Amino acid sequence: MPVHVEIPAALAYQLEEIGEPIPAPAVGYALVDTGASTSAVDDVVLQQLRVLPIGVTLVSTAGGQVNQPRYPGCLSFPGTHLPRLEFTRLLGVDLTGYRTDEGRTIIALLGRDVLRNFVLIYNGQDAYFTLAF
Repeated sequence: MPVHVEIPAALAYQLEEIGEPIPAPAVGYALVDTGASTSAVDDVVLQQLRVLPIGVTLVSTAGGQVNQPRYPGCLSFPGTHLPRLEFTRLLGVDLTGYRTDEGRTIIALLGRDVLRNFVLIYNGQDAYFTLAF
């Protein structure tokens, strides 16, 4: 689904206060990842937005446990009625090369921390999903 990755509101406020420009949102696609407990954004995207990590989290992956940086951030979903989501804990991950079937760039993973606020219906036969809140 389409997603905009934005700097957190507190950082936007600080930048406004000192007269600095607010970085434009990063535009791409989010993959619904029911296997992820925490949502994540591509590290490169967060670095381009000049968001600094606020810690590190030990994450269990198919390849074993790894330390991943943790960032504040914001996700919005253009063209939907889904609310803008502010995060104090987004994982920074390497999504280099991840694309949708149509070749669109995936820059975020929506984990169960987001999905728990919605009803997710997946129609496997027709290959589409519905999020309701």
